[in-house]
Amino acid sequence: MVRRLKSEIKNWDGADVFPRRTLEHIPVDYTAEEQRIHALLTQYARIRADGYRDNSERFATEFVLKLLKKRLFSSPQAFLNTLNRHRASLRKSARYEALTHSTGALARIFEQAEEDYSDDAEQQEAELEALEAAARAFRAPSAAETQILNDLAGWAERAAAQLDSKADKLLTWLKDVLRPKRAVE
Repeated sequence: MVRRLKSEIKNWDGADVFPRRTLEHIPVDYTAEEQRIHALLTQYARIRADGYRDNSERFATEFVLKLLKKRLFSSPQAFLNTLNRHRASLRKSARYEALTHSTGALARIFEQAEEDYSDDAEQQEAELEALEAAARAFRAPSAAETQILNDLAGWAERAAAQLDSKADKLLTWLKDVLRPKRAVE
C-alpha cells in the first residue's frame, strides 16, 4: 500500500489536483469565565493525580483528562457530552472494583477510541466504551472532585447554548475572508 498526500497528487500536466492548503493562526481571547473553567479542569486533574492507587488508575485518568481537555477546546457542547459520560462512569466506578483492566488492555481500548472514525456514532460508542473501561480503574471521586465536576457541568450546560470565544472569533474571521473586496478606485 502506498499512501499519498493530497499535495503529491497531480494532473497529467503536473498541476495540483487539490488546492494548496494554507494554515492561518487566529488568536482567540478567551473570556474570564472560559479561563476559570480551564483552571477548574486543571485543578480537577491535579486532585485526581494526587490520589492514584496504581498504574492502571494513573493511565486511565490521564486518558480521560486528555479527552476532557480536547472536548473543552472543541466546544462547550462536546465538553458537556463527554463530561456527562465521565460523571456517569464515575458513579458506576464503585461497582467495578473487581473488574479492573490491565494497563495493556486499557491502552488497546483507549487507542481504539482515539482513532479517526468517519461515523460520529461509532466515535461516540468507542469513547463511551473507553470511559466505561477507565471507570473500572478509578477510585470513587472525593467530595472536592464531585464539586468541581458539578461546577464544570453547570458551566457547560449554560455555555452549550451560546457561542464560545473560539466559535465567535472563527465566524468573525470567516465573514472578513468571505466579504467581497471593494474595487480600488
